[in-house]
Amino acid sequence: MTRTSKVVAALLSLLLLAAACTSDDSSGPDTTEEAGTDEDPTTTDDAGDDPAGDPTFEKGECPESDYYDVEEMGAFCGTVTVPENYDEPDGASVELAVMVIPALSDDPEPDPVVYLDGGPGGDGFSSAATFAETSWRETRNIILYAQRGTGTSTPSLNCEASDDALEEFLPLEPESDEAEDLENELFVECRDALLDEGIDLQQYNSANSAKDLTALRIALGEALDFDEWNLLGISYGTRLALTALRDEPDGVRTATIDSVYPPTRDLSVEVAVNAQAAFDNLFERCEESLECNSKYPDLAQRWEDLVAATEADPVTIEAEAIMSDLGGEVLIDGDTLVGGLFQMLYVSDLIPILPSIIADMEDGDFDYFASIVLELAASSSEGISEGMYSSVQCQEAIPFSNPEDAQQALDALDPVVARVFDPSSDKEDCEIWGVEASDPIEHEPVSSDVPTLVMSGAFDPITPESWAQEAAETLTNHWFVVIESGAHGSSLDACGERIVQQFLDDPDEDPTLPCASESAGDLRWQ
Repeated sequence: MTRTSKVVAALLSLLLLAAACTSDDSSGPDTTEEAGTDEDPTTTDDAGDDPAGDPTFEKGECPESDYYDVEEMGAFCGTVTVPENYDEPDGASVELAVMVIPALSDDPEPDPVVYLDGGPGGDGFSSAATFAETSWRETRNIILYAQRGTGTSTPSLNCEASDDALEEFLPLEPESDEAEDLENELFVECRDALLDEGIDLQQYNSANSAKDLTALRIALGEALDFDEWNLLGISYGTRLALTALRDEPDGVRTATIDSVYPPTRDLSVEVAVNAQAAFDNLFERCEESLECNSKYPDLAQRWEDLVAATEADPVTIEAEAIMSDLGGEVLIDGDTLVGGLFQMLYVSDLIPILPSIIADMEDGDFDYFASIVLELAASSSEGISEGMYSSVQCQEAIPFSNPEDAQQALDALDPVVARVFDPSSDKEDCEIWGVEASDPIEHEPVSSDVPTLVMSGAFDPITPESWAQEAAETLTNHWFVVIESGAHGSSLDACGERIVQQFLDDPDEDPTLPCASESAGDLRWQ
């Protein structure tokens, strides 16, 4: 897999949840101001104590964003300072950016929900507007934060040069020498820039992020007067949640892990297999639906023919993202189609219209497809920290992968799918990144008796139900729910949100609701 595929496509697609959750809330930039007053009891102003032993919350301004309105949400922000290296507490530090969305109730429950974003590398704040509208907020404070190395936490491991170069990649063939040279240049430039800042890339991993959670709980617990909280992780956030359950379980009342990325799995190696299975599932579900199959018969074969046609005769079109400023010439070939469909399968609201989008492209109309892909890429590019992704994957996943197993899996797949998600350069990339493999425990199952809700969406293209089942096997106090019409991040869909609410209210009772079993046949295919 080339670095174009990995950094510009696969990495960006990992954070499509943020794009899906916030796309309806982009009404233009908001000018934010510091929330609360000096007398605000929910903040403390005595930051500066030893962050390893007595972390505190320091009130500050919320960052500006196109995706949320701080004043409308009633949110306030600040930072908690922690050591970059917990073995050297007096050395370099990390400032974790925090946003608190207060409960609507005058008498909220004493256990807030803290969100662990995906990626790795998600900024933590992009979905703020969505969380502000959840039923959980009625009775619980919602805590969002940017994990170390991400978002507005400092230092950031974001590769700004890669973000700036996104439009340069759009007209290039992913496997071309020109694209590969640009990829290599940007990857090395990012690493060198971070090292020049004095950042210790080895310290950006799940184990330290789990320690950060404890520091956050102590600091915010003092500020907001709570002892326990509820973890809610999506995608990579589930891996972090599992790490916290293993290493830092104190103060965790419950955990919800949705779209599970268990430590036993290597995303880069298995993403191709998962993508192919998700495509097959989409076409099978359409065939099983009388409505979908009557409108779009033989959809699997038609998709295969469409990919082959664009492989033989690529198309270059002018396109613009639906809402963002990203736009320009876009090359439409087999790689673009496979990568684009994969990205769209993250978003449950897009699933019913995917057959019609495929039909439009058969007729030569690629405009809507290109606009959606550009919007998803733009939204993800703004929120992903590519450096954090590389530090985590190169410590915790890729060193434990077997290239021979990966190649054997690729050989059994559609050749275009295999090429788009080929992980063959990953080990070389990690040698360039320069971090050492983690302790092997980071690649082993996690055992815990903390009440845990394990969730999966049947259309999820990257973290399949089987991964969630695998993680659940060693969680002795869990509920397992599959949202049959859901995709990636189903806990934020209408049905999933209600199920999470049931679980938060009573972790000892089965939270499953009838809506979870509504099948693809119940979808309103368009």
